[in-house]
Amino acid sequence: MEKNQIVILEDRGLILTKGSEAKEFLQNIISNNVQKVDERNSIFSAIFTPQGKYLYEFFIIKNKDGYLLDCQIEIKDDLIKH
Repeated sequence: MEKNQIVILEDRGLILTKGSEAKEFLQNIISNNVQKVDERNSIFSAIFTPQGKYLYEFFIIKNKDGYLLDCQIEIKDDLIKH
């Protein structure tokens, strides 16, 4: 792969979470620390049931509008509903 090349990953979906409470909202529902996310660092995280059962996994990326959740396209709609 060459430098500055873009590759479209058709099996991935993006969800934008934005607003003044986006950071606090994510911190309360994910398994990682959203405080670690900034313009240079992303994290891998998940959502579990209160009993600890795995539901969803995704990457969290900071952008100028809020936070992008990068997940498998198959779970995108379910993750939004959750």
